[in-house]
Amino acid sequence: MSITIPARASNVSAALGHPQYVSVNTQSATIAVNGTTPVVIDLAAGSLNCTPQSSAGRTCTIAVSAPTGADTFVENTYATTTGTGTPLSQNTTRATIVAGQPNTVKLVLDGVVASISLALANATPSEGAVATIPLTVTVLDSSNAAIIGSDPFANPISLTDTDTSGATNLSNATLNSPSDAGAVSVAYNGAAIPPAVFSASATGIAAGSIAPATLTPTASNSTAFVDWPTYAYDSQRSGFNPTTTGITPQSIASIHIAWQKTIGGSQSQPLIATNTAGHSALLIVAEYGGAAAFDAFTGAQVWIHSLPVQPGQSCGAAGTSGTPVYDRALNAVFVVAGNGSSTTNIPTMYKLDAATGATIGTPVDLTPTLEPGEANIAHSGLTLANGFVYAGTGSNCEGAPAPDLPSWRGRVVAVDAATMTQLKTFYPTWVPGSASTGYGGGGVWAWGGVSADAGGNIYVGTSNAETNNSTGTQTAQPPFLTTDSENIEYAEHLVKLSGDLSTVEGADAPTFNFANGGDLDYAGTPVVYQPSAVSGCGAPLTATIGKAGELVINNSSTMAENGTYNLSVPNSGAYNIGNAAYSTNTGYLYAAITSAAAPAMFPPGLIAIGNCGTSIIWNTQFGPDATLYPGEAPRSAPTVTAGGVVFLATPCTNSNPTTGSCGPVGALNGAVWAIDARTGAVLDGGKPVLITGDNIRMAPSADGLWVYVLDDSGNFTALTVDPAVQAVASKLGNHHVAPLFRYRGK
Repeated sequence: MSITIPARASNVSAALGHPQYVSVNTQSATIAVNGTTPVVIDLAAGSLNCTPQSSAGRTCTIAVSAPTGADTFVENTYATTTGTGTPLSQNTTRATIVAGQPNTVKLVLDGVVASISLALANATPSEGAVATIPLTVTVLDSSNAAIIGSDPFANPISLTDTDTSGATNLSNATLNSPSDAGAVSVAYNGAAIPPAVFSASATGIAAGSIAPATLTPTASNSTAFVDWPTYAYDSQRSGFNPTTTGITPQSIASIHIAWQKTIGGSQSQPLIATNTAGHSALLIVAEYGGAAAFDAFTGAQVWIHSLPVQPGQSCGAAGTSGTPVYDRALNAVFVVAGNGSSTTNIPTMYKLDAATGATIGTPVDLTPTLEPGEANIAHSGLTLANGFVYAGTGSNCEGAPAPDLPSWRGRVVAVDAATMTQLKTFYPTWVPGSASTGYGGGGVWAWGGVSADAGGNIYVGTSNAETNNSTGTQTAQPPFLTTDSENIEYAEHLVKLSGDLSTVEGADAPTFNFANGGDLDYAGTPVVYQPSAVSGCGAPLTATIGKAGELVINNSSTMAENGTYNLSVPNSGAYNIGNAAYSTNTGYLYAAITSAAAPAMFPPGLIAIGNCGTSIIWNTQFGPDATLYPGEAPRSAPTVTAGGVVFLATPCTNSNPTTGSCGPVGALNGAVWAIDARTGAVLDGGKPVLITGDNIRMAPSADGLWVYVLDDSGNFTALTVDPAVQAVASKLGNHHVAPLFRYRGK
């Protein structure tokens, strides 16, 4: 037999040209025939068995005696001349020897793995960027020569990954040959994870002979997430995230879609939770059939939890209601849905584990005691303050057989977040007690529910009381009293309450009338803000929007009115049912205008109000006029970044995805606009930064360099100004994608 020992690491061939591994450090070989004592052959340079080759190393001749018939040859090569130590390569070959003729035996040597080192091409990838990272696996024999070639390893290698979140994945975890080892990569999805250690093992190798590689994702500006735990960012409902300094009028030029998906109908603003293992941030939303969480960078679903619907509801979110709230300290999400009954609706609060979606504790019925024939529906979002979760209820929506179906009692309910026990209930029009009596109505309709100031006081805007009607369809039923006054008791009021809801600290009922028959329902959540740092105002203020088209600014200490503005055409369908937003950087309050028709002050678009709420700084026009097409056509509430951009969603009619234009007639889609917060200029060339497949009631959520938009049909879009994130083409609300929940109306 002959063997060529290379001068350098390379693939070499035996006499018949079969590729095999022969270490450059081979000094001897042993061959045992049929289990007999191995023959030791000296293969060192200068050995009488070897002849130097001018091109590569030396060729050595091996003489072995073997009997005729079926024989088994066990071959090993060594780095010593005595055939001792750890083999460099080895194999077992079976051959039949025939007497009286030459016999050629192919000896295929498999490299024996003695040590392994791993190295990542990029050990510190940026969080938020999806990457495929080559992993170099260097395999050495006992002489520290690299094992190469295509023959199998004598002892195959298994690769391991300490990351169990799914953020990283090995392309191949079992390496049977050097060619396998040369084609390994790590897929990284961009999530924030602890360092992931990639290591290896093989039979006969001690742990000290393994050199692992560690992947440590690094945060960049695009991943500077903070929690967006509630509707409009904070309990004051400012809509302003102070960490979004990278979303500027200049960076809007690079805004693009990072991912899109369809998840089912929703009237929930996306929450952002950063205290979850394996993810820089989770997006948590309520949908018409439950709640779900998604990775903020990829849109991948992390968990989903189905919840009961609210029976008997003719519009709105028939399943879960409004925007949930996230409690970081408890790592819990609170959401309101039905109680599971198919006949009697009792809005019920659920507490879910933020990381898994699993139910925590016992759900709480928000309306455990009902008067005869009473029905209540929860529409609004939840608020976390004072250790309590606050929820509001209203009636059914407008529709057959009559709007504000009698009889019902609007209320604000406080639930202890830790223990899930109901604390207190405030009724705007009802006097609880042994001889309970009062008026129906006084519902809480606002998308954000109630708000809270820094001192823990609770603010709520209420709707009208149940009133008599010429047709009798709205006449209150016993034990409810009848009335001709829509704002009796605390109906149609801005009410300031103590944190435990036991005391009314102040209230204001607007007295003006914008020619809508006095229906001044507060459909917007009060925005509580303190403008003194910028504008020199001493008193904290509230700004509350009603469906009559009014924006009322109150002194939150005295409840006196500072200013009133006509924002839209009065309409029972609530053309504008959002709320304002406030930036501490500019000192401006931002509010949407839906129509140019009287008594609206300006064409549809956005206004900025300053000077303690007493004057308009600028107004800018964009989006269609809400009176030019039928049906409810909401503007979202504004969202303001610390970098000076206001995002606002409007209907988008006759949309053109190429030019981003919105025509004047026929409500078809939703659009998100970016506005310069200081000047009012429409950014991105005067066109929307996003056109999606349905109206957008909920304001975008902005965090880091990212903006998240969820329209009514559940078209979910992630926008970013980070140029390192790859852009994808818009699906424009592609409804053929199967939703996670069944869509139940809007």
